[in-house]
Amino acid sequence: MIELNRRVMLKEAKGVVKYCGEVEGTTGIWIGVDWDNKERGKHNGSFNGKQYFEALEKDLEFGTDLLDEINEKYASNSKMDEIKIQDSSDAKLFEFVKMDKIYSKQKQIFKLKCIVLSFSKVSHLNLNKLGQLKFNFCTELDLCSTLIGKWTDLINILFAFPALKILNFDCNRIEPLEDCTNKEIQNIDNNLDVFEGITQLSLNECNLTSQTLNKLSRLFVSLEELYLAKNNLDTLNFDEENLKNLRLLDLQGNPFKEFEKLKTLFNLPILQTLNLSSCQLENIYFGDGFFNGFTNLNTLILCDNPINKWESIDQLGRLPSLEKLNLRRTLLFGSRGVESREIVIAKLPKIIYLDKCDISTSLRESAEKLFISRFSLPPICQEHKSTLERLKATYGLSNETEKDGKPPPISQYSGIQTRRLFLSFEEKSTRRSLSLSLPLHKVVGLGARLFGFEPDQLKGVEIQRSDPNFPSELIARTKDNLLRQFDLEDGDTIRFVQF
Repeated sequence: MIELNRRVMLKEAKGVVKYCGEVEGTTGIWIGVDWDNKERGKHNGSFNGKQYFEALEKDLEFGTDLLDEINEKYASNSKMDEIKIQDSSDAKLFEFVKMDKIYSKQKQIFKLKCIVLSFSKVSHLNLNKLGQLKFNFCTELDLCSTLIGKWTDLINILFAFPALKILNFDCNRIEPLEDCTNKEIQNIDNNLDVFEGITQLSLNECNLTSQTLNKLSRLFVSLEELYLAKNNLDTLNFDEENLKNLRLLDLQGNPFKEFEKLKTLFNLPILQTLNLSSCQLENIYFGDGFFNGFTNLNTLILCDNPINKWESIDQLGRLPSLEKLNLRRTLLFGSRGVESREIVIAKLPKIIYLDKCDISTSLRESAEKLFISRFSLPPICQEHKSTLERLKATYGLSNETEKDGKPPPISQYSGIQTRRLFLSFEEKSTRRSLSLSLPLHKVVGLGARLFGFEPDQLKGVEIQRSDPNFPSELIARTKDNLLRQFDLEDGDTIRFVQF
């Protein structure tokens, strides 16, 4: 009888055995498979109240032994002396030269430091084949998208890798811990030492249940990096004590929706990097009063979330160590002529990188002064009031008003927001009035239309000052920096430089 929750493969499709037995109206034993690709199954496994599945046992592959796969890949006599990239009928043939030394090293499989068996048919390891031998030098093992589906099989594999530090187990469907038998749970408890040495674990797209995830920290007690993207998780309940060494956590693509569901992460003592992209988060709120969470969080990634309230950004200002923030493709928009990027900079005084671009001192000062000038005008936006008060105090403007009670003129804070600049390409030149809120890549697009060059042909953009005391500087054409960052003056030149 086939064991339930075992991983299987039919041609190129992988799945998990959920039923094994007879089907009314048919003969023989049928195997019910829950396919990884949900579009493959014709139904949900039932028909007229009875189980029904399309795969017969003889059609299924139940996987291969890990040692056999390692020998086949690294120690076989066949050599990959040439390879053809089959993207087209006229694909080129690539030849590998002087590979004998590499082949010789790879054949010593028990001395390999990194073993990659991703997308293989590995499902188990027969320890009797190894005898007393172990992979004592291997610190990194890639088992992405294999046929390993039982904790017993994973334990046997890890037992043979005592020095393992990095385990990539993406795109596998390990049986839920809550479905394990008492005997299987006892086996896990008796072999906790095989998990202890692993510091980096990747379980992206493994369909983990919340119950299994919540118990993982009891198994992998030495984790420093944990990747859990796209597991359809909607809540977390980690044991903080067992994750005291965690520095990086990737949770992108899980529908948490509310930051409140992540509160078990707040007190992770040395967490430095957190990826919450595409988690359907609409707002961020750390509660009223003093907040003492995320004390060491340095990098936060919030891309592709429907965050639409500026108060959420104010909340991020409560994180004492936050310096790097990625907010691409959120629903935060600028207003009153101030770009959303500039508002974020003004609200978060400790940020030094935003959307992978550094924030210079001049860019910060420009954004902050522009924020003061635009949002000091009535009506005062409540969502920006606290930021406005802080910035006015910073620049010594708290009590500075005109005699009639109105705020000072905009020019007193920010100066002119456009510059008359020369745009130059080869021997051609033209003068244009450009807004300082334009990002550099849009200026490149303007130059391409004016002068007829292809942006991809540019080496970069050169800023030439009208003041001869200032040297020219060459900047990558893809930079998102706003013109305001470069302290441009009327008469300066932006030259488009080809390779």
